[in-house]
Amino acid sequence: MATMAKKAPPPQPGAKGEDKKGDKSKDSKKKKDESDEEVDADDKPEEENAAGVAEANQLKSEIEPMLKSGAGVKALTTAIDHKGQSVELLRMQAALACQSMETIKSDEITKFVDQATDEQLDVLMRVVYHGMSTGKNCPNLLIWHAKITDKGGIGAIMRAMCGKSLTKE
Repeated sequence: MATMAKKAPPPQPGAKGEDKKGDKSKDSKKKKDESDEEVDADDKPEEENAAGVAEANQLKSEIEPMLKSGAGVKALTTAIDHKGQSVELLRMQAALACQSMETIKSDEITKFVDQATDEQLDVLMRVVYHGMSTGKNCPNLLIWHAKITDKGGIGAIMRAMCGKSLTKE
């Protein structure tokens, strides 16, 4: 009588010795997709970057005289109402809005927030979070945060946290 050789069971998924060719191709495809996204985000035509820088410089030249003359409320309104999508403009807008917020006194903060639209409140809240991330003037920004939350509610916080970043970093 001859003994029959036992057959080894088929390899289980994830077991040693399994051909991981499929896994490697998935990983390389995932890495390729991630690297494509990075290139797309940073690979903008030079004309767009130049236009963004020019627009940011124009906004700065418009707001700086307001700040020097003590018109912080007007400067802040101009900064948060300015529409644009370039990274350079958004960074300048956030910086100028933070500078403007520093010049506004506590009683003016209440007046400003009470008159602000919902859209302005959302932008202001994003500016507050951006300013806090720099670590500068946080006590003043916490006052702004409280006033905005009083009027805009928790929704203003959620929209700021979930919305697009002012600096797209």
